[in-house]
Amino acid sequence: YERWLERGIRQTTWFESLSLTLLVALAAGPWGVLGAFITSSRGGEIGWTTLLTVGVLAPVTEEITKVAALLWAVEKRPYWFKSMWQVIFCAAMGGLAFGVIENLIYTNVYVPNGSDAFLRWRWGVCTGLHLNCSTLAGIGLVRIWGNAIRERRRPELALGMPFFAMAMVGHGLYNVGVMFAEVAGVLTFD
Repeated sequence: YERWLERGIRQTTWFESLSLTLLVALAAGPWGVLGAFITSSRGGEIGWTTLLTVGVLAPVTEEITKVAALLWAVEKRPYWFKSMWQVIFCAAMGGLAFGVIENLIYTNVYVPNGSDAFLRWRWGVCTGLHLNCSTLAGIGLVRIWGNAIRERRRPELALGMPFFAMAMVGHGLYNVGVMFAEVAGVLTFD
């Protein structure tokens, strides 16, 4: 593995590395949206199933799928990246792209005539949530990538798990908080 990795590092030019970084960043957001469709739950009464979907299944699925392309690259082709900032960039762009795509769906399909307050919430708060959670997961990916490059060893997924978990829990707490705030009438978009 060490020889394979060193050969890949030597043979990958900065131009190739930056090009691959852009490709991974572009793939990240759409993968997250596919994951969101798997766990989407809209409307209806709030019960245990809704709470489980909104608070656990959706955040776990979205946070995994937003960085899935990057995780594949870090695990299978760590030599594609020359700097930890490329890994962070891919993770952040995955969150940003996911947020933009999700907002386009919300504002054109689910709530096409949303109020200005709703639009500000979607584009400000929701986009920021996805950007920050994916960047947090990206820090975990930097740990995995950095260790593989430094030690010339196979990437260890366990090194990133605390950061993946923080992104998932933060996203879940946000979702549940918003759900209860809407039910309580604290959060309205009239």
